[in-house]
Amino acid sequence: MKEYSYVLHDAADLTKTLEELKGILLPFVPEKILFSLYCASTKQAEIEIYWKGIKQEFLNAQIVGASTSGEISKDQIYEHTFVLTVLSFETSRVHVLGIAAIIRKRKLRSRFLTLCGHIQKERDWRF
Repeated sequence: MKEYSYVLHDAADLTKTLEELKGILLPFVPEKILFSLYCASTKQAEIEIYWKGIKQEFLNAQIVGASTSGEISKDQIYEHTFVLTVLSFETSRVHVLGIAAIIRKRKLRSRFLTLCGHIQKERDWRF
């Protein structure tokens, strides 16, 4: 297994990081790579920029993530950033099976569930 970790401050950092990863993760085999995205943001539009950026460059990418009050990358804690960690497996296969969330604000919960529905439609559930 190989691990690549990045601290992203804005969409420009994401673009630069994804370009670097395209050179590292060749050939791209979705079931052997896991993208983990963590952030303090609860703004769906901001989260979607990062999620869609990954999906655009890595079609069928397996992505998991969560919101957090402090993002950890290697041995440091960051605040108000996005942390992207990519795990590349040589022999193991990765499958993201479900999404769970507890969101108290009705409007935000509705938006999140809409996004989850979009994610699930794109998933290939065959193993």
